[in-house]
Amino acid sequence: MAVITVVDQLGRPVNGAKIYANWNGIVSKSVAPITKKTGMATTTSPKTTASGCINLTINNITAKALSFNGASYRTAQVCH
Repeated sequence: MAVITVVDQLGRPVNGAKIYANWNGIVSKSVAPITKKTGMATTTSPKTTASGCINLTINNITAKALSFNGASYRTAQVCH
């Protein structure tokens, strides 16, 4: 599971932001969770019994009256 936090340029949580992301590596799935009042959204990777690395890449975020700074996107990786 991954918890993604979206904040505005002043560091305030963004409610209702849609996060477009992809799980990849030994799994593959596109997801688009939406943040709550806390600015946080969760997403869970597909289940697998394989060993290897799982990545979550954020491709875009849409939110009312805000734009996504692609230079600040993150990719997270977990290996087992």
